[in-house]
Amino acid sequence: MHCLAGRGRTGTALALVNAVMSLQWQIMNLDQSKTSQPILASNVRDHLNLSIFSIVRRLREQRSTAVQASEQYTYIYQFIDKWLNNKILMTKVDYMKTGKKNGQTKTEIVQDMKSL
Repeated sequence: MHCLAGRGRTGTALALVNAVMSLQWQIMNLDQSKTSQPILASNVRDHLNLSIFSIVRRLREQRSTAVQASEQYTYIYQFIDKWLNNKILMTKVDYMKTGKKNGQTKTEIVQDMKSL
């Protein structure tokens, strides 16, 4: 995947792919035993760690002009926010449909996230 110069838009797309893959891996590997509070759809963001800056920095080690404009950074942040909101909303809707309550387990959340 690349744009004409293979810089800004390509870097933005690659950063998005990296970010989504990182978040999906983290969601799949949530460890309830390492936290004092239950991991619920409503607080799953508190258990995720993502640095867009680090992702772009690593891309720039190979392609120095990846993600060129501030608008591209803004797009990455907005995309990730909407992606996470959609995951969380879909999980909550599924629980409303199935009649499950807020006390779902890590396994149930992971299964719900996998099904999206």
